[in-house]
Amino acid sequence: MSTVRRVESGPMLIDRSKERLFNLIIYYVKNTRFCYKTKLLKLLYFSDFLHFKIAGKAITALTYSTWEKGPVPVELYREIDKPGEELKKYVAIRRDDTKVMFEPLKEFDPMLFSKRELALIGQIAKSFYKTDSNDMVESTHLKNHPWDLTMNTYGANHKIDYRLALDGSEDCIRPEKHREIESDKRLIKRIFS
Repeated sequence: MSTVRRVESGPMLIDRSKERLFNLIIYYVKNTRFCYKTKLLKLLYFSDFLHFKIAGKAITALTYSTWEKGPVPVELYREIDKPGEELKKYVAIRRDDTKVMFEPLKEFDPMLFSKRELALIGQIAKSFYKTDSNDMVESTHLKNHPWDLTMNTYGANHKIDYRLALDGSEDCIRPEKHREIESDKRLIKRIFS
């Protein structure tokens, strides 16, 4: 009779949030014009908050703060200024006197995204294809939208709550569905941690 020895090891979750973020950067740089730093940050904001509105979760793991010219994912903003080795594998960053430019070093990997995410980022890229960063800033300042609500309530340099995207419109996920998604995420995290 042979004995089978069981090796105890906990389940492992693979965090692909950085890979997804860097691929999303590649996508927007390749699929829009004038995709410099400010425009890129606004495209990411729209991707995250619009996806949260319809699906109850953001596409990236970014946290946005209220800055004077709109929502900014501060951690990424700083990483673009001083790129880490991982970011350098995905995009080359060049600067001139007025802008920060990106050159993709890899191909976009659509397998990292759901069909709904791909459709949304495709729609965003199409909508803002030729838009410059000044117009992008204006579009993130719309009255009663997440940046505006946070800025008017808490002021500058405050975290923008994704739940502010839940505006009750027809295409918006129901609040109870969002609570269910959050509960499921906590359960999964507890099980696999």
